[in-house]
Amino acid sequence: MHMEVCGLGAAKKIEVAKWLGFSRNGVEAFLDDMGVAPVCGKYPWLRLIEAVVGLVPDSANTLALTEPLMSLADAAAEIGIGADRLKAQIEDGSLTAPPMYVFGDRRRRFIRHQFLSFVRTPRGDFPHYDFSAERFCSFNDIASKMRVKVDDLTSMIANGAMSAPPHVIVSNGKARYFNLPKYVLQSEPAPVETEAAPVVPTAISGGVLGFAARNIRAGVEA
Repeated sequence: MHMEVCGLGAAKKIEVAKWLGFSRNGVEAFLDDMGVAPVCGKYPWLRLIEAVVGLVPDSANTLALTEPLMSLADAAAEIGIGADRLKAQIEDGSLTAPPMYVFGDRRRRFIRHQFLSFVRTPRGDFPHYDFSAERFCSFNDIASKMRVKVDDLTSMIANGAMSAPPHVIVSNGKARYFNLPKYVLQSEPAPVETEAAPVVPTAISGGVLGFAARNIRAGVEA
């Protein structure tokens, strides 16, 4: 049973752009992908919190969650390491850090107060929030909805026959995939030849795709 959370109001498109760290021109398409509908031209903060960062609003410090998200570059600067190193250590699970939100190939974000707490407290403590179960699915679930085998879906993504799931949360070497019906509907998987040559691992070693494929091979899923 959720407690009622009120008083946050709604954000204009330009305010959402600042929150996400996106260009204003890209906000509407991104929110449409995430399934967030505006109300009278604005986006209620509670919708944004649950849809974009996947949190149950009453479980979190909701006011703090309206602060602008932190970029990967800014997060890495807080620690004093390179962005690529921070990304790699979160993806392989060697660094226990707050969840990293992957919004496409070049957009990685953190909840600001979570990451600052992680960096600035003596033992790296940070607030943990409940994820909304309805917002997420496994890679197996995505394959099932598309009526293809997991290995076939991985191969199709690797071979460029379709795009990888664009929105992922990475934490402790594991991925949570946003449950986005639009991704399944827009994807038109091509038949996979049964005699096709096996996918070369190095061809999918980078980015969200490489991370997803490594998880599938290792049997690691949210």
